Amino acid sequence: MNEILGELIQNLQQACASKNWEQLEQLDGEIKQHLQEIISSAKNAQEKEKLALDLKTIQKVYDLVVDGSRKNQLELASELKKISRDRNAADSYLGVSQF
Repeated sequence: MNEILGELIQNLQQACASKNWEQLEQLDGEIKQHLQEIISSAKNAQEKEKLALDLKTIQKVYDLVVDGSRKNQLELASELKKISRDRNAADSYLGVSQF
């Protein structure tokens, strides 16, 4: 894998692990731009085959990022439900205590 691309992918994995969504977005743009440059420079079959293998590796990393974001969404949804229940309980308590 291209050295720069490998570094970007490693940074992508770290950003995913730390749930740094802004950095993930930035890295995604950089990776796409770098991939376009690599694709346009691939001239022979061997380079294209290597590129295909690199793309499969990148796809695995993106799959992990998507899984991580889904887990994060589930965690957030759970926390929001808990906050909503707690708020409803507090509202009910305050409503009963006013009588």
